[in-house]
Amino acid sequence: MITKELIARINELSRKQRSVGLNDEEKQEQKNLREIYLEGIRGQMRQMLDNIEIVDGPVEAPVNKMAQNPKITHINEVAINLRPYLH
Repeated sequence: MITKELIARINELSRKQRSVGLNDEEKQEQKNLREIYLEGIRGQMRQMLDNIEIVDGPVEAPVNKMAQNPKITHINEVAINLRPYLH
């Protein structure tokens, strides 16, 4: 799970790496924390993709170019918001 503490520690190690460098133990910690972060992002993306509903068929659209084509595929809404996962 992605937490504020996880991101803060990743950022802290990143700043230290740029300024004075990291020892082997800190490099390993940084690698592990980044992997935890990436797994969290992958999990969020999987969850979002699982919740997408694709409606395949004609859609009543307002009078415009889209209304001239009855074979339009419409996706109701796709929104990405990562804030709820940053506890």
